[in-house]
This record gives sequence, structure tokens and C-alpha cells, in this order.
Amino acid sequence: MTQKEFSALTGISESTISDWKHKKFNPGADKIPAICRVLNISSSELFELDETEKGEGKYRYYLSEEESQVVELFRAADKENKNIYCPMLSFC
Repeated sequence: MTQKEFSALTGISESTISDWKHKKFNPGADKIPAICRVLNISSSELFELDETEKGEGKYRYYLSEEESQVVELFRAADKENKNIYCPMLSFC
């Protein structure tokens, strides 16, 4: 699939896709659903690390200001409040 075809199918501009490739940026969280839909993969498959990176946590996310604020609030919360925010997550 060409970059132009990928752009048309996802609705993501070619310049944005080019930036990901050439400037080594990763897509923002808002782009993940469209990418997964077009590639017919889950988000966990999209973020799977290659064999050389497993266990090293080499994910790089670019969050919106709102997403960053939510992450910071969660990180600052004590265990009790984390359990309120995410009772379904086993790591909380």
C-alpha cells in the first residue's frame, strides 16, 4: 500500500504520515483507531515491540494536552484513587 493510498483510507494527511516516517514521530492516540481499521489489526498488535525491544519499554507516545493532564493526574493519585479510576485494570 502506498502512502497516498494509506492516507486516503485512513483520512490522515500525507504530510502527517510523512512526518511520522521522516521525523520518526509516532501517531497520536486519536489516529490509532483509523490505522488499526485500515491495517485490520488490534491496537495491541500495532504497539507490539519487536524482539530486540521486548522488555525495554521503548514505546513513544505523543499525547494531546488533555491526555497528558489525565496521565499526570493518574500518576499523582494514591492507590485508593487509582482503584476508583480504573477498577478493571489489574496493575492499579
